[in-house]
Amino acid sequence: MSQRERMPRPVDIACLLVTIQAALAAVGAVFMGVLSVAGPGTPWVAWVLIVLVLAAGVSGWRLADKVPSRRRRVLVLIVALEAAVFAAGMAAAVSESDFGVFSLVNPQLAVPVVVVGLLLAPPSARAWFDR
Repeated sequence: MSQRERMPRPVDIACLLVTIQAALAAVGAVFMGVLSVAGPGTPWVAWVLIVLVLAAGVSGWRLADKVPSRRRRVLVLIVALEAAVFAAGMAAAVSESDFGVFSLVNPQLAVPVVVVGLLLAPPSARAWFDR
């Protein structure tokens, strides 16, 4: 029997963070769906947002599950997903009526930066995705 190679610590932490993001996105999509069904006259944009949040959650969950495959495309897809999450967070922060410096300090902006940093900065993490 061959023993599975252990992931480097930064890759393991990044995988855990992506899994947590995916779970929170799924829970958020369910809550948004329940609130949209309960409210009369829900606009179509709300339904599109629910589908996008759910798709991001499912994508994150599947990508976190594929990290042990060590394929380079998994790294690229995770970085792209985190860039999209970061862009959505920036759009939400900028659209606030009382936009300020503290609007930029929230988990929706910090976690994607941490995940990308963990996957790209340490040489051991970059070397993990060598296939």
